[in-house]
Amino acid sequence: MSSKYAKYLEELGLDKNEATIYLSLLQFGNAIAGTIVKETWLPRATVYQTLDRLVQKNLVLKIDKENILTYFPESPEKLITNLNKQTRDLRKKLDLAEKLVPHLDTLKNPHKKDPQASYFEWEEAYYELLEKSLRKNVWEILMISNSKYKKQNIKDETKLEAIYNYEDKIFSTKRLEAKIKLRFITNEENIWKELQKNDMDFMRETRVLRDDFGQTETMIIFGDNLIMITDNYPIIWLHIKEAQLTTMMRNLFEFVWKSLG
Repeated sequence: MSSKYAKYLEELGLDKNEATIYLSLLQFGNAIAGTIVKETWLPRATVYQTLDRLVQKNLVLKIDKENILTYFPESPEKLITNLNKQTRDLRKKLDLAEKLVPHLDTLKNPHKKDPQASYFEWEEAYYELLEKSLRKNVWEILMISNSKYKKQNIKDETKLEAIYNYEDKIFSTKRLEAKIKLRFITNEENIWKELQKNDMDFMRETRVLRDDFGQTETMIIFGDNLIMITDNYPIIWLHIKEAQLTTMMRNLFEFVWKSLG
């Protein structure tokens, strides 16, 4: 039965040793530390440390009788008293926080926006993200495509074909209508020359990654937005909107772009 009560006491904020010793004292009425050690099988040092914490929590009273410390349990009503005090203290802190937060907000850099990040596991979300790149204030899209790795790892050919169809036809048409330029890096050496032939018609400039460049994931950059894609299945699209990080990745793209020129 006491083990059940110990669990409840732990839920009220006591640790396991505190609950064990407090219940023992309730049963004894009072006890010296040595008796508690024998009854609970806890190390002597642990018993003394735990008793001191219980005294601080007003759940145990310590009395020195002829140089022998004796411990008495306080009434269980003290548990409610302690919780009421914690509740009052918490309300005071909450009131203070509600008054303080508006003032702290005024200290934030107005030019620094909090980063926004989200990830998706379905292709419709990818289409929505690409649609965002067609906004009026976007004049160029940067893209690295790991098509070779994507074909090897995405086993669902229907979904893969749907993605390619959207990229090559639907999105491409909308991008041209919006007159947004695309700088495109592919790792498929067998198609990049064919792509280059039509670059001018598609407002696109294409370059190819050499095999010695190593594996890369698909990445799309526009404005302050960065989209990264895991080219395996299930596909995960990670969208980050944060100027500093996007600038860093844009600089990385520019470095790779120049090295391929």
